[in-house]
Amino acid sequence: MKYTLYTLLENNLVKIPLIQRDYAQGRESEKDLRNSFITKIQKILNDGTEKLNLDFVYGYTEKTSQGKTNFIPLDGQQRLTTLWLLHWYFASKEGKLTKDEERSDVKSTLLNFTYETRISSKRFCENLVNNPISNLDKIESIKEEIIDSSWFMTSWKNDPTIIAMLNMLETIHTTLADCENVWDKLTLNALITFDYIDIKSDEFKLTDELYIKMNSRGKPLTPFENFKAIFSQLLNDDETNYFKESIDFKGSKITYQQYFAFNIDGKWVDLFWNYRKISNKGLDENILNFFYYVAEMQHYKNNKDGNFTKNFESLKTVYAFKENVDFLFNSLDFLSSVKDVGLFFSELFCNNEYEIGKVKLFDDKPTDLFLRAFTDENFDVKQRVLLYGVLDFCIETKTSFPDKNLKDFIRITRNLLSRTRQVNTSKRIEYTSNLRLPNFFEYSNFIIELIQLIKVNPSKNVFRLFTENTLKGFTKEVFDAEKNKVIAILENDKKEEAIIKLEEHFYLEGITDNFDVESEDIEKHVNAFYEIWEFKETNNSLVVRALLTHGDFSVKTHDYSSLGAIWYFGSEEGWNRILTTTDKIEQVKIKASINSFLKEYIKLTEKTIAEKLYKMINTFNPTDKNWIYYFIKYPEFTSYIVDNINLFTWKDNNGFNINSVGNSGKQPLASYHINPYLTAIKEKFSKENKVKKYHGRYTDQLGCIGLPKDITIYCGDEGYEIYNLEKHKEFDSLVKNFNLVKASNYYLLNESITKDKIEIAIDFCQEVLKK
Repeated sequence: MKYTLYTLLENNLVKIPLIQRDYAQGRESEKDLRNSFITKIQKILNDGTEKLNLDFVYGYTEKTSQGKTNFIPLDGQQRLTTLWLLHWYFASKEGKLTKDEERSDVKSTLLNFTYETRISSKRFCENLVNNPISNLDKIESIKEEIIDSSWFMTSWKNDPTIIAMLNMLETIHTTLADCENVWDKLTLNALITFDYIDIKSDEFKLTDELYIKMNSRGKPLTPFENFKAIFSQLLNDDETNYFKESIDFKGSKITYQQYFAFNIDGKWVDLFWNYRKISNKGLDENILNFFYYVAEMQHYKNNKDGNFTKNFESLKTVYAFKENVDFLFNSLDFLSSVKDVGLFFSELFCNNEYEIGKVKLFDDKPTDLFLRAFTDENFDVKQRVLLYGVLDFCIETKTSFPDKNLKDFIRITRNLLSRTRQVNTSKRIEYTSNLRLPNFFEYSNFIIELIQLIKVNPSKNVFRLFTENTLKGFTKEVFDAEKNKVIAILENDKKEEAIIKLEEHFYLEGITDNFDVESEDIEKHVNAFYEIWEFKETNNSLVVRALLTHGDFSVKTHDYSSLGAIWYFGSEEGWNRILTTTDKIEQVKIKASINSFLKEYIKLTEKTIAEKLYKMINTFNPTDKNWIYYFIKYPEFTSYIVDNINLFTWKDNNGFNINSVGNSGKQPLASYHINPYLTAIKEKFSKENKVKKYHGRYTDQLGCIGLPKDITIYCGDEGYEIYNLEKHKEFDSLVKNFNLVKASNYYLLNESITKDKIEIAIDFCQEVLKK
């Protein structure tokens, strides 16, 4: 039923209960909301024909012992107080509160509004009615006029409700003073109304729990309450494109504003209320965050340019359009209909541990993306897009629990999003996501198109729909790579479990381009891959060395440095950069190495993982002693305890003048570095204090081995460079025995027919030490 404030006060004593917060629309901090509200009222009053409905006021009635009716508002206190101040102002201005007996009804009616939050607020309202101000046209500041009145008590300046009322009266006075015949417009013409709901009536039968929920948020007026008021006004604004449209609600047609009012303090608030023990944020903040999330996604879905800013103006802009409000309402309705939202998402997603039939999020955060959305924590672009996809899929296909269609759709979407990436410029041994929210304009095209295909073809395989249709949203290269894998599954459904298990590995994150998914032994390959790269029985160095027996698989991270290009060979927790490369040149050698490696591994009969890998290493028979030979034979190259990320500068083609560096960012040489040949040499003299290893830093300081008599050994393009050898007493015999060649101010040492570079250097050091 529609009420004006005056008709409500004529029949009821309106009592703001103690549990309600202070009046807040008049606070200094709420100036924008206050001005917006009063300006809207000004438009209504000046027009004289258009009416304003202020949404629903929730509360209940109770009979007093004197037979009167008390109305206790539970939601709507702010609007009722503002309306009461508006009525008092124009009753005073238009002479309705004089001592004339004919005016006594107005006075007694306005006295039917009272505050029980504080006795001071109650007495202030009574004094306003009993002390009207008739010469308002001559008063500059009504706030100062009231404070200077004899009846105003100084202590009332400490009552936040009274101060807020004075601020509101000041805004009314400065904005509406020129409006004419307002009293009749408010009382006779009913230009401003609201709908009243008795929550304890037989019609609604709502419990006291709603009362608790609605008042659990404390005294201050929250941003969500501001939004709630603005949003409700927006839904009834004739500038929206759904102003005259209706929406179904329990078999009836109601306005969008009414639909919002019925649900925001009903099933929608229950949805968030169920998370109260999980979220450390307030109920209002959670709800507002979700409204922002949907608005942000809808903004970028419809706008290729322009950033979304989290403020009320952005919300009003987005939600002025029917499709955006529909998506919001439908999302909240869907989530509210799910019996256990957390269980829904835990059946759809898993974290880092592989679980059959679930889609990995590849992090250790909650799988409940709805929780992440409304807390706005651990919620990056990928999760934002995935949640949007889940909501849109369930809304359009009327899916209530994760079935295979939803999982396949989300799996494809996740993999395409994972492919949108770039090499991390600050840590070039890894990829970083290149997803951007403004690009949701593109991503949403894919989501919407594929969902519509699924919707009209409910019995058709989602993977097949994906491969048989040309879709938008990602590049052709990205689509083709993902389709190749899906086609392998469609051609032999027995491979599906193995291929999906492969893409769920945390090093791959959905990208399996460098694996032979067409192989008839794919299941064995996948099991072997999991065994090897989980490092439960091995270490990273062992895997690198065994893999090198099948060829060079390294990737270039830096095209140039003063010490040459820089190449990466894989480190524990950092294989994604190599295993999932999509660079066509890198893929040629990496794919060949990986698949040859896995084929040999599954054929080996040794019992343990380590035994199989050592078998590869020990049976490796190179045609020459190139750099791969040294990397495989000497574990020190790939297991050096300081610089164990296996990143190497490469200054010569022979792979001798190289350095192990510990920084993969923009200035890798700023870290300490050492030639791995020198590391291997020093390891043979680990207990010998006379052999020292010195790290280099930057370009002009290179690492070296230090021996007695200031003899130092460096690695150069032509071989070991030995300085200060002349100081050794057996200088001549050393030169002769090791075929040292004079070059400038140092001597060159190289391998012999029987000794490799490490062995010959070790022999040389031993001779230096004992003579």
